[in-house]
Amino acid sequence: MSPGLYAILLTVFLPRIAAHGRLIDPPSRASAWRYGFDTPHNYNDHELYCGGFTRQWVKNEGKCGVCGDAWDTKQHPIHVHI
Repeated sequence: MSPGLYAILLTVFLPRIAAHGRLIDPPSRASAWRYGFDTPHNYNDHELYCGGFTRQWVKNEGKCGVCGDAWDTKQHPIHVHI
């Protein structure tokens, strides 16, 4: 593939890329149970994003809580203590 064609394809498709990820080495506190640690199961361990863009930046002025929980969450996050 020529460099010019590669650049055009990258320019066209790059804005459409949406990625998700999970820290697995070492595992995050929220995902530790998936790797044999005796921690509470958090089946939403891939969704720790501070409550979403609007909640984090409009409601909580950019603040993020412990381990990715929303800053204004009243309940104690289940995955803080290992």
